[in-house]
Amino acid sequence: MAVISQPKERGETTREREDSRTVSELMRRLEEKSRECDKLKKKAGELGQKVGALTQAATDREKDRNNMAARDDTEMELEALRAKADEFDRKGNLLDAFHLYRRIIRLNQEDIGALYRIATIYYSVGMGDKAAQALRFILELDPDQQRAAESLAELERGS
Repeated sequence: MAVISQPKERGETTREREDSRTVSELMRRLEEKSRECDKLKKKAGELGQKVGALTQAATDREKDRNNMAARDDTEMELEALRAKADEFDRKGNLLDAFHLYRRIIRLNQEDIGALYRIATIYYSVGMGDKAAQALRFILELDPDQQRAAESLAELERGS
């Protein structure tokens, strides 16, 4: 004869209660770790922005250094061209002086000294209209250029 046993009332066993507590504890820890992870992500983002800003600052400084070096190179080239152009001018080699003064102006369109020397070369070879044009340009750049104003007035009186 088979013994049929009555089903026991279903209640939580000690094991199930422990498992439930373990699961709850693991869920709590997971939640803590998730919050820590979010904080770390936020901090990583902030650090990434700082690194980006520092990288940009370093790049900008490098560009500034390169620009300064290029300006220094250009200034050295201008000085050498001026010296050679002035030498040609003193020796009466006006064509070579004229070409060098033009190169100076290509490097620095507002070089009033080179513009004035071009005006005087134009005048000395009989091109008064070109000399006047150069003098007017000088006065556009700097209306206080007394020498250019006087030269232009003299040129216009003589015309």
